[in-house]
Amino acid sequence: MMNKLNWLVLLLSFSVGAVCADEKSDVKGKAHTKVHAKAHKEHSHHKEFSHEDEIKYEISFLAKKLLDNSGKEQITFSQEPYRKPFLGVCSHVTPGGVQLTCITPGHSAEAAGLRSGDLVVKINDIKMMAPNTGKLKKIYFGMIDQMKTGEKMSFTVYRGPDEKTIDVIVGELSQPGYTMTIRRK
Repeated sequence: MMNKLNWLVLLLSFSVGAVCADEKSDVKGKAHTKVHAKAHKEHSHHKEFSHEDEIKYEISFLAKKLLDNSGKEQITFSQEPYRKPFLGVCSHVTPGGVQLTCITPGHSAEAAGLRSGDLVVKINDIKMMAPNTGKLKKIYFGMIDQMKTGEKMSFTVYRGPDEKTIDVIVGELSQPGYTMTIRRK
């Protein structure tokens, strides 16, 4: 179970990502950031409040929360780098197949031509339809867990009434490691 401090670190990561997100993004944390940035702008009487200032303000706000909740003057967090195979799909397993509910822009599934709304009925000639969704989930998520970066996976999908076979080369999700130290000035 996550404690309050871990939640705040997660919120810090989310907020920085939300501020850096594309202006058309639908990230919930961005509205929170804009409210704080507006309040800061009004309080400090600045005429201009840049994107960089928004990021700095949000980080300062959350860093203070982290320090206050820890009861310490300084805290350090570390994350090791990691790499893992990644397709870039969100899905929902149904008896009729695996419904793709979102496609991550810039990743393998999008590059190959999979679309949100596609109904996957086969992967690598293994049927993705069964009356028992529990068994189907085990098969589907087992395949996803076993995929390897660079491997070709063949998806047979229904897009409306049309059946298509789309080959996807499994990509990679890579996150750099970091050490973050927060201390009061």
